[in-house]
Amino acid sequence: MLIFDTLAFAERLEKVNFSHEQAKVLTEELKNILDDNVATKLDIQEVKREIQEVKREIQEVKRELKLDIKELEVKMETRLKELEMRMTIRLGSLMVVAVGAMATLVKLL
Repeated sequence: MLIFDTLAFAERLEKVNFSHEQAKVLTEELKNILDDNVATKLDIQEVKREIQEVKREIQEVKRELKLDIKELEVKMETRLKELEMRMTIRLGSLMVVAVGAMATLVKLL
């Protein structure tokens, strides 16, 4: 918590011709502003802890994403190999049919 000597501040204002009431109101308002808007060392430490926690969470998400990507790569590679095998079988079947058709045509001609 920020230490603000309100009495000393009010007395300094009164020395430069502020009325007691003016010094009191100004001091109270300044104290309220400082209390609401000035970060303390504890506030800063808490924010730093929260930032570190967020960084740890980000690292965990990165690790999980890398594992997910690797898993997807393996699945895609497997599917591509399966597709390649099916395409090879179909191409082989087409070649057998084409050779059979050519042989039939040769016999007919």
